[in-house]
Amino acid sequence: CVASFAMTSVKKLRIINGIGAVISTIYALLIWALPIALMNFIIAVLDFYQLYKMHKFHEAFDLMPASVDGAYFKWFVERYKEELKTFDESMTFDKAEHVLYYVRDNEVAGILAYDDGENGQANVRIDYVIPKYRDFQLGNYFFNARNPFFKEAGIHKFVTKTTNPIHEIYLKRINFKHLQNGEWIKEI
Repeated sequence: CVASFAMTSVKKLRIINGIGAVISTIYALLIWALPIALMNFIIAVLDFYQLYKMHKFHEAFDLMPASVDGAYFKWFVERYKEELKTFDESMTFDKAEHVLYYVRDNEVAGILAYDDGENGQANVRIDYVIPKYRDFQLGNYFFNARNPFFKEAGIHKFVTKTTNPIHEIYLKRINFKHLQNGEWIKEI
């Protein structure tokens, strides 16, 4: 159960905590500590019920145009400036042809900025998600063939460059391929 407090994902926390509660219940039954067994059994039931609800509930993902001259955009960039610089040192992503907010369950979760390339290619300038939402779900949803936004825009290939090791891990995880020239590419 102690390990569950180190988890950043609620789902992982519920799984670890539920398993710990089941083990504690069994141990408590073996030593005839019935109140402790009952308490841990209830915790296990609640954890697994919450996991069931999470599985049934589907999050909503959207892309919304960002107004780079707007107060919210300026606040967002100022708030996350230091981290944004690690993804775009020149901080020129606001000059991209398309600047969008990632929205997850009606909350702004990050920024995507890209320029149109040739033959349905999007040249990504920045793909930034705030720490709260860094569980790969946004990337897996938006850089996927099922995503209607990019289909309707005629985009079927994404290209980006990065030297940020954390961003490289993210790109690998959402199935971008690393090319020899430092570019990363994903076709949908």
